[in-house]
Amino acid sequence: MLLDALVNFGATTGSPFSLVGGAGVQLPLPGIIDLFGNGVGQAPTSIYGRTSNLGPGADMGIPEERPEMFVLIGTAAATSNSAQLNLAFQGAPDTGSAGAYQPGTWQTYGESGWLTAAQLTAGKVIMRMPWLPAFPAGANPRFIRLYAQIGTPTGGTGANVNFTAGTISWAGVTQGRDDWAIGFTPKNYAV
Repeated sequence: MLLDALVNFGATTGSPFSLVGGAGVQLPLPGIIDLFGNGVGQAPTSIYGRTSNLGPGADMGIPEERPEMFVLIGTAAATSNSAQLNLAFQGAPDTGSAGAYQPGTWQTYGESGWLTAAQLTAGKVIMRMPWLPAFPAGANPRFIRLYAQIGTPTGGTGANVNFTAGTISWAGVTQGRDDWAIGFTPKNYAV
């Protein structure tokens, strides 16, 4: 699998992202991917094919060869109050010069679904999916991130729960995942 140290959501092998926080605290991963490459707070340069009313951005979920992403647990998660994790793949438009080129309102494009601490074991891939198209249709996000929602499916993200241990060791983007799906296929014969 080809990985780029600069195209990730702020969790890498040498710098894992901790899931430990205060009760009810939500944790956006620190790596915001700027589809223009300049970074948050920087004016976009070299914009081609855009009219002034659309603003800078791109929908990377549209092309036939769209990026893939995956998230890997480092240290196993632990909780004393039934906390669960839901990872949200989000995009936001550029606020422009008046907004200091910051991310606008974040829109969720896809989610991992609520995962229990028992599912968040060391070395487990907890999210693998293609880069999903932005919506509403025609939205052109400039910024992309992963957002760690901690709560419970019934109590939502406002639930007063938290993890006491756990890290995400990698949250990355690649052009193609090396999934070993055959390893999960049961044998149809016995010796």
